[in-house]
Amino acid sequence: MVKAKLDKLDEAISDYSKAIELLTEAKYIYQARFNKGVCLRRLGKLDESIEDLKQAVLLQGDKASAHNNLGLSYFEKEEFEEAISEFTKAIGIEQHPFHFNNRGLANYHMGRLDEAKQDYDDAIKRNPDDSLVFFNRGNVYLNKGDFDLAHVDFDTAIAKEPKNPKFWHAKGLAYETRAMQIDSK
Repeated sequence: MVKAKLDKLDEAISDYSKAIELLTEAKYIYQARFNKGVCLRRLGKLDESIEDLKQAVLLQGDKASAHNNLGLSYFEKEEFEEAISEFTKAIGIEQHPFHFNNRGLANYHMGRLDEAKQDYDDAIKRNPDDSLVFFNRGNVYLNKGDFDLAHVDFDTAIAKEPKNPKFWHAKGLAYETRAMQIDSK
């Protein structure tokens, strides 16, 4: 794992592959497959990442992190249905806020704004300090044309993380979009 943290990902992947060849205990093979899958995703090798993470899930399907990371690889590959399925499995094991946020992102990209909003609501209930979830839910409101609620969420995100330019940009975009709708009437 040290090599992965030092961004020597190719070396880490090679080491994990060798470990998988040599290991005999499932819990250690799981960890090597899991870590290798995460490194592969970081390198953009999504098909390989998915394969290793699927193997990790087969070894220990009761690990929310395995399902969540498999979902992230599917998400990056823009296979949103598969991502939603894996995030849902992660939520079934552990109702962690980032599992809800990740499923919300996949639902958002599928155009399922109501489902995305519900996922963000669930994430916020579990961690009301996460500025990114407010930003994400604000984008749902913006896309639904609910500018007042979008501004509330963008303002909340900004209050929690005032130096994040994406949050300020989104707030400006909400004002601009509202003005364009008023002008077109």
